[in-house]
Amino acid sequence: MSTLKLNSEDKIIISLLQDNPHMTYTKIAQIIKKSQPSVGNKIDNLRKKGFLNKVYGFNFKNSNFHLVKVELYTTNIQEILDEIKDSKYFLNAFTTTGAFNLLLLFCSRELKKVEKFINEFLRKREDVIRLRYNIITKVFNDLVLPINF
Repeated sequence: MSTLKLNSEDKIIISLLQDNPHMTYTKIAQIIKKSQPSVGNKIDNLRKKGFLNKVYGFNFKNSNFHLVKVELYTTNIQEILDEIKDSKYFLNAFTTTGAFNLLLLFCSRELKKVEKFINEFLRKREDVIRLRYNIITKVFNDLVLPINF
């Protein structure tokens, strides 16, 4: 992972593209008062460093899908991730500090299917010490994530 080293122009470019992903390099160049090739190089460098990325996926902000946040403490994070990574309900995972060391995001049109997965797969594991889950009831900003349909 790259160390975060963004100058003010980089931050403006990222903000502009977040607001309008279709903004042309020419328009960005006019705003930051640089040449179009200079903007192109800056954007390429931001992508290479992993600071800027296009994500095509499903926007959960106004969807009829249920999002479920699962927090658990496990003695074997990697094994759980390896086993759930291809699940059609699984979206993403985060390691965390505190009473739980793994946060998982799941989604489904049918909440019972995710609850069944949690109860039949995660709760029954001996390496899962603690587990709790919450249903996310509202997404306030755009949340675009790749999804396995």
